[in-house]
Formats: sequence, C-alpha cells, structure tokens
Amino acid sequence: MEMSGEKMRTLEMKPLVSDLDYYAEAYRVYAGFSGQKLKTYQKWTDDVFIPTAVDKLHGSFQGAEEFRILGIGSGGGEIDVCLLERLSSRYPSITNTVIEPSTEAITRYTALLQEKEANLQGVKTHFKQTTIQEFCAETKKASTGDSRPKFHFIHAIQSLYYSDDLNGTIWDMFEMLEEGGAMLIILMTDDHVLYRMLDNFPFLVGQKTPSTTKLSSKDITKALEQLGLAYTSHTVNTRTEASSCFNPESEDGNKVLDFLTNTVRFRANAPPEICDKVLGFLRAICPSSVPDETTDEAREGVVGGEDKTQKKLLFIRDAQSVIVFRQGTHGALQKSAMKM
Repeated sequence: MEMSGEKMRTLEMKPLVSDLDYYAEAYRVYAGFSGQKLKTYQKWTDDVFIPTAVDKLHGSFQGAEEFRILGIGSGGGEIDVCLLERLSSRYPSITNTVIEPSTEAITRYTALLQEKEANLQGVKTHFKQTTIQEFCAETKKASTGDSRPKFHFIHAIQSLYYSDDLNGTIWDMFEMLEEGGAMLIILMTDDHVLYRMLDNFPFLVGQKTPSTTKLSSKDITKALEQLGLAYTSHTVNTRTEASSCFNPESEDGNKVLDFLTNTVRFRANAPPEICDKVLGFLRAICPSSVPDETTDEAREGVVGGEDKTQKKLLFIRDAQSVIVFRQGTHGALQKSAMKM
C-alpha cells in the first residue's frame, strides 16, 4: 500500500502549521493526556524515572539550595507537572525554565500549574517563548567562559522532531548540564503510527512538526553513540483507541486524523482517493484488542479500556525514553536496556 513520493497535496489540503491554533487543538486531542496515556507516563515516572534518575540526582544534589530544570518543547505541561510533583518532594526549591514557542500551550501549562499548585510548593516556573535552537544561540552569544546557564535536569519529551541539527542540539543540552546532572529525551519508536505514516505517505511531509518529521528513537541513540555519551533506555508501551478516526461524524476522531496527516480538516479537504488510501492504511496497521480475557494491565494506555465486550482498533504509540548523566568529561559509552 506504499505510495510514491510524488506531490499529491492539493491546494485545499492546508498543512496544520498554516493554522497554529487549530494545530494546537488537533495535537491536544491526539495526545489524549486527559485519559490513559497520561496514566502510562505516570507509571513510567514511578517505575523508571524515579529509580533511574531521581534517586541518583538526589544523591548528587542533596541539600542544593536551588534545583534547576530546563524543559524543552513542553507543550501544555502534562508530563512536566508529573515529573515536577515527584521532584518537589526531594527539593524544597525548584526553578523550572520552560522553552515553548506556542502561546496556546503556555496558557494551558500556566492553568495546569495553578490547578496543581498545592502539590508544587517551592516550584517557580519561567517561560521562554522561543525554540531550543534560538535559546541555545542566545545563551551562547550572551555568555563567556563558564557563565552559560547550567541545569541539574534537562528534558525534551516528544519535542526534538523540530531540531534542524539533532547531534548539535543534544550536545548543547549536554553542555548545559551541571556535573552529575541528568538529561531525559523521549521520542517515538519506528513502529509508532506517525512514523509508519511518514514512510508510506511522504507527500504529507511539510514544515517540521511531530507529525511530519521522520525521526525516531533510533536516531537519538545513534546520535548519542556518535557523541560518545552513555545512556540508559526504556520503552514506554502505549496503545490508544483508533476507532473514532474511522467515524466521519466524530469530531475528536477527525482532529486525530488531521494531526496524523498534517492537514487541516483532512477528511473534508483531501481528494476521496487520498482519503481512502490513508484510512485503508491506518486500518491495516492498527491491531485490535482482545475482548473479555484481556487484563487491565495488558490494556494499559487504551482509552476506554474498561469496555471489554467488543474488539477495538488500536494505534501503536510506543516511545523510548533515554537518560544521560553528565559524569566526568562524557562517561564511558555504556548501554542498559530496561523493560517495563
């Protein structure tokens, strides 16, 4: 069902980035942070992030007057706040610097901070409405010697798709780490539904967004190895229901489809033959859940997983988390794969 790379995007098929407000709304629906996907990351935080990173950071910076965090492309802050809640129990004073170019995302992040204020005592958040490339360039230009800003923890969660120079961006992040600090990167795997879409429909690629940049976790680990940086990795397994995308009457389903195709109102504006091929491909790559005997644990990450009487089409949305510590110059190149 592969399609050639010929240009098939018509004038009516406007890329999502042509309407940033609609892009933000489509991403919000696609991300599904209000449902089980956030629970999956909360479980990852408790099972992986705390023992792998937080405990080690606490040993390195216990008693620090100020714990400094840099978040890159944090969106509405859903995962950031999950991490902050765990870290604030270890550090009484946290300065949280957030790089986020979207006004709408910053507004949602700010509202979430207010909602979670009781759990984030001692956390001060500062927003930089810019990109990571611009932030790195500005801090380099403004600093001399060792005066460049340093952070104890830097994270880029599903955001490095925007980088024009992946190796350079990762190295900039590493250089801004304090000795003993940690860097977290999360990116989709190459069996993720978005990655599969890019492989099969290259004509949908436009300006760089998470839905148009063919970049996966393998590119991250390859870059780290080229840079000589040690890392640990862990797969975050996520399945979300896809059935609504095949229902033309579903408002949320249409927005998810718009995000997957990088097209404003794809179903209404794409020629029927393109729409049919995209929907046929999505249906072909979506596994179905098993009814009745499927356990809650096995269905973790499936929106609406409580209904076990009917089969559901599922999107594979696996991601890989990679953690790097700054120890010595680089640290020996060692890999440790952990399973959930």
